[in-house]
Amino acid sequence: MDFTRIRGPTGHSLADASQHRRCTATARPGISTLRNVAALELYAPSPRRCSTRKELPCQAESRVVLNFSRQAAGSHPSRVQSCSFSFLTPCEHIRGHSSPDTSTMAPFPSNQTSDIQVPQPFEDVDGKHETSFIDMPLTPKAAPAKLQRLSRFAVQSVHLRECFAEFLGTFVMILFGMGVNNQVTNSQDANGTWLSINMCWGIGVLIGVYCTEGISGAHLNTAVTLAHCVYGRLPWWKAPGYMISQVLGAFVGAFVIYVRQYQNLNVIDPDRETTQSSFSTYPSDNISNYTAFYTEVVGTAMLLLGIYAITDQRNRPAGPVGAPFAFCLLIMALGMCIGMNTGYAINPARDFGPRLFTSIAGWGSKVFTLRDHYFWIPIVGPLIGGVIGAGLYILLVEIHHPPQTLP
Repeated sequence: MDFTRIRGPTGHSLADASQHRRCTATARPGISTLRNVAALELYAPSPRRCSTRKELPCQAESRVVLNFSRQAAGSHPSRVQSCSFSFLTPCEHIRGHSSPDTSTMAPFPSNQTSDIQVPQPFEDVDGKHETSFIDMPLTPKAAPAKLQRLSRFAVQSVHLRECFAEFLGTFVMILFGMGVNNQVTNSQDANGTWLSINMCWGIGVLIGVYCTEGISGAHLNTAVTLAHCVYGRLPWWKAPGYMISQVLGAFVGAFVIYVRQYQNLNVIDPDRETTQSSFSTYPSDNISNYTAFYTEVVGTAMLLLGIYAITDQRNRPAGPVGAPFAFCLLIMALGMCIGMNTGYAINPARDFGPRLFTSIAGWGSKVFTLRDHYFWIPIVGPLIGGVIGAGLYILLVEIHHPPQTLP
């Protein structure tokens, strides 16, 4: 977790000032482990443990710099011998004062112990209290040798890392969703129901979001990417990379499921005539293409409206931990309420990637020509519906938030 996203008891952020790097925080009901920490900065308007609070020139945001000194070698690594602090006012911060002046440091008040073991609980950006204990990463010398060797292959491009994340997240989602599709529909015995299909798709989204949320934002859906671009949440130049990665992730996921189901498919459908619907979506026999298109537009609009509501930081955001579960429930609910007509693609990448795979894996070109060339509907419908749904939330809710006031 990035310490710039962790809030202290006063609601302000905690960052590693000396190392200027990403740190981790793990919730653990035990002793705090502090490694490689020279100084930490706590941004707070009124520090709770300040014995010189009256000396602050104003109540504006100031920096409290904590300096740690360790016990002698051989002692427990989590124990800190002493801790002192100093204040940097906003004016000093503007002048570029990045290191504390040791001459102005003051010790902790006498009623505070110098042997710090259990830190105060912090508050994450979602506004919910949690007891998070600082757990700094190991030094490079202490890292596993194999990991050090692999680090030379690390991607430096931020956008490429985002594309890798979108590929992985979509791949994981397809493994769960397409796996349950094949198990329920292509088995000789009853191995699931419509409820189990919806639940597994929801869990696939849950795991996919956890894999990618902190890197790319966990779109996993071409309609989400397009809506974010339309409303300025993602630069347009990133859209091709995101979309291609999502389609490739779905394509590879379909390949993995096909290999797993290969022997079963040879028994159920040796000529590859009827099982294509286990990989991509098709409408029910009594549903026209017009109704199918309308269903995909409405379903994806509901999806994007829900996503924008869940992630709206000025409404009731679910937070980085709760959001994936909210997305999971949203997908399950959509499948239960609109899935009958079309199989609820509501995601062009989820449908087109596997459809492209089935066209070269034995089903042939009929996957594009069935039902009067139905293949374009689960592509165009979700793209239009996503823009509509996101726009509805922005128009009816987001733009009406009162202006934010400065602290």
